[in-house]
Amino acid sequence: MASVLAEGNLARRFKYLAVEPKEDAHAALSSSIEHLRQADTAAAGDGCIFLDLEELSGTGAKADFVVMTNVLHEIEPADWCALFAAIDAVLAENGSLVVVEDQQLPRGEFAHSSGFIVLGVQELRILFAADDIDLVPCLDERYRSRLVGARIRKDQLTGVSSTTTRRALKCLQERCVREAKSTRQDQTDTSSGNRMRRGWRMAFLCVQAVNATHALQDSCLR
Repeated sequence: MASVLAEGNLARRFKYLAVEPKEDAHAALSSSIEHLRQADTAAAGDGCIFLDLEELSGTGAKADFVVMTNVLHEIEPADWCALFAAIDAVLAENGSLVVVEDQQLPRGEFAHSSGFIVLGVQELRILFAADDIDLVPCLDERYRSRLVGARIRKDQLTGVSSTTTRRALKCLQERCVREAKSTRQDQTDTSSGNRMRRGWRMAFLCVQAVNATHALQDSCLR
């Protein structure tokens, strides 16, 4: 993020605030923000890293954009309603949330009781009960087929509920089962390299289907 903002003096237009619950990660994050300071931006400065959204909200600061890059899949689905309510509280009147998720995570994670949940565009639209979510294009060709980016307006954050969360998880579960079957049946390229890629993709899809199934059994979402 720091390098993107610094390029072409874009950083000078932003004040950058960060939320990081792990204090041991603050040093590395401060280093990134220092990069912005060297770019002569108002983004850097003391007191710009917070442990949680509640601490940030207590400052009275309002954000035009909240960016979650590969974060949502690490948060327990039962906590999504509270999370987006907290984000709503820190967004400015015309603010937006940007969610970016890697659809081909290179390795599994055990971020919460259901492992990790990677939502695609369809599931995000169901979660926020909004068909008109704007997609954010990936500018880097290396990751264009992997990254899904969506911009959710402040007024759309209130669409999240335990019901839409269940529906999004059910959609993810069913989609991953379908795609796993399709991947298994695909014999268009039988080279060893492609077989390995298909095997990895099937493993990822199966894990997501199982994780979504486990999350749906959470009593908080029933």
